[in-house]
Amino acid sequence: MSLRGKPRGPQRVAHNAVHNSHITTVGVRRPGYAKDGRAQDIYVNFFPTTIPEDIIHHYDDFFFHNGLVVISPSEKTLPARFNMDLIKELQFNVAPQIFTPRGVYDGRKNIFAARAFNFGGADFKEFDVSLGSGGAAKRGKGPKVFKIRLTKVAEINP
Repeated sequence: MSLRGKPRGPQRVAHNAVHNSHITTVGVRRPGYAKDGRAQDIYVNFFPTTIPEDIIHHYDDFFFHNGLVVISPSEKTLPARFNMDLIKELQFNVAPQIFTPRGVYDGRKNIFAARAFNFGGADFKEFDVSLGSGGAAKRGKGPKVFKIRLTKVAEINP
């Protein structure tokens, strides 16, 4: 409806058209079909892949700062680049012994790994991660510390 109450665009009209069996559809052959024009070489960017036979381990993450959840489906989210930096710091510097081989992070809340992370028999683990001191150290404060909780949610069998 428009602002003045009149419908916008073409109006549809109901009809009672019935396909009659005495009508036949005739296709007309076009002369020279697929003979005109010229051949084109097409270059594409692709490569063969294989689907792994192994189980893929799926983890969800939640970031906490000062006891508040910073990332969850219903809360305010951090920029994807910042999330990636936190997870990179976690995997390379905070707990490299757990994240070998590294997991693949989607920038929001999912981490996938070819091998289950060793959380000491539990399905979750919390880590304290900070991204350097930056300007906070100049003001007499320490760097912001984010608590990242990883929880195993599924094993995917491709």
